[in-house]
Amino acid sequence: MKKIVQRLTFLLIGFLAIFQSCSSDSSGDTGSSAPSDLKITTEIIGATTANPNGDGSGAVKFKATATNAVTYQILVEGKTLAMTNGELTYTFTTAGTNTFTATVTAYNAGKSISTTTSVSLTIVAGQTAADITKAMGPGFNLGNTFDNGGNPTSITSIKSIIDIYAAAGMKHVRIPVSWIQSVSGSTLANTTTGKVDFTHSRFLELKAAIDYAISKGLYVVINSHHEHWLKDYYDGSATFNNKFSALWTDIATYYKSYSNKLIFDILNEPEGTMGQWGAEAGFSFPLPTNATAINFTRQINKVGYDAIRATGGGNTTRIIMIEPNGQGNQGMIEEVYPTKAELPGLGNDKYLVIQVHTYDPWGFCGETGSDAAYPGATSIASAINKVATHSALIGVPINYGEFGVGRLSAARNTSVVYEYYRTVKATTLANNMSFSVWDDRGWFGLISSADNKVSYTLSTNNIVVEMMK
Repeated sequence: MKKIVQRLTFLLIGFLAIFQSCSSDSSGDTGSSAPSDLKITTEIIGATTANPNGDGSGAVKFKATATNAVTYQILVEGKTLAMTNGELTYTFTTAGTNTFTATVTAYNAGKSISTTTSVSLTIVAGQTAADITKAMGPGFNLGNTFDNGGNPTSITSIKSIIDIYAAAGMKHVRIPVSWIQSVSGSTLANTTTGKVDFTHSRFLELKAAIDYAISKGLYVVINSHHEHWLKDYYDGSATFNNKFSALWTDIATYYKSYSNKLIFDILNEPEGTMGQWGAEAGFSFPLPTNATAINFTRQINKVGYDAIRATGGGNTTRIIMIEPNGQGNQGMIEEVYPTKAELPGLGNDKYLVIQVHTYDPWGFCGETGSDAAYPGATSIASAINKVATHSALIGVPINYGEFGVGRLSAARNTSVVYEYYRTVKATTLANNMSFSVWDDRGWFGLISSADNKVSYTLSTNNIVVEMMK
C-alpha cells in the first residue's frame, strides 16, 4: 500500500510540473497577461569612448523593461538573482578582458518571457599597482636575448630558464626587447613608422615566451630596451614622439586582451640626450641632473604612457612602468619625479609603477669591479630605503628592474657578493617592492648550460640559491 501511495504522489508531482511548465511558456500563450516585448539595456560603469570596456571594476547595471511584466530575474554566471523594478547592478570579477552573457526573464501570473544579452568588460579584480608590485615579489631578467641577440630566442631554451627560476621561487620575469633597434640584422618594427611586424619570427618567439611564463603563473614585464635611435638623438620633436607612440600603440593593441599578468615598461634606462653618467665616444650628452634632460625623460615616458592608455581594453588598468634617467638610476627618482605633478596621470593613476636600477657602486658591481669596493650591507640597504621613502611621498610603488654584480672569473663568488644580493632582496621585499635580478648569461650570468644553451641549471656560483635563502 505504501508503494502505491508513493507512485500516486510521484505521478501527481509530475503532472503539476508539466502543467506549470506549459502555463509559463509565453510562446504558446497570447493572453493579455503574458509578458511581451522584453528589452535589456546595459550600462558598463566607467565606460567612455576611450575605455569602452569600463573602469576596471567589472560593474554593470542591467535594466529590463517588458509589457505586462510584474517581476524580473537575471541569470548571470550561474546565479539567479531578483531585479528590483527591473534593475540590478552586478560586479563581475574574472580578471582580464572577457565577454559575459546574462539572461533576463520577465514574469506575470505564472507566465514568462526571456532574452539574453552580452557585455565585454576589462576587469582588474581590485589589484592596483601596489598590489601587483607586491605580488610580483622576486623576479629575474631574460637578458641578452630579445634585446641584443646574445642568447638564443628559441622557446625550448627559454622554457628551461623560466622553469628553473620559477622552481627557485621567482614570481615574475622581465623580458628586455629591442623593437626599432636592430637585433641580428633585423628589426621587429619599421624604422620609419614604428609599426610592429607581428609576423616576424622573433616576435612569434617573444609571444611564445610571454605566453609560457604566464601559463606558469608568472607576471611578465616587457619593455623597449636598446632603442638608441631614440635615446641618442631625442629632441622632444614630433618626429620621435610619433614613431615611439606608434610603436607602443601597436604593442599595446596587440596585447590589450591579456590579463594584468602582463606589464609594460616604457623605456629601459633613459639616457643619451635624456641624461647619462659617463662619456660616450662621438657624443656630448648632458648629465642626468640637466633640466632639459629631465624634461625629455618625463616627456618620452608620457608619450609611451598616453599611447598605451589610449588603446583601451585591458590597457586602461594595465600596470605601466616608467624609469628615471641616468640609466634608470635609483638616485634620480627624486630629480625626475619629485612630486605627483610630474607623473603621467598627475599622480591619479593607481596602475603606475616606477622602475629603478642600481649597480651602485660600480667599482664593486661592475664586471671589472673589486670586492674591496663593497660599501657594506648598511649602505646598500640605505639607498633602497631612501627610494622607499620617496615612493611613499608620491604614492607610486617601486620595482627594482635591474641590479647585480658582474664578474669575469669565479673569483668573485664570495661572501660579500652573496651578501649584496641577499641585502637587495631583503630590503626591497621589506618595503613592498619587487625586484628583477639581472641575468645576461654573461658577465652577470646566474645560470649555466652544458648543452649549448638548450637546457639550464643554477650556476655553480650559487648566487640565486644564496639570494633566495
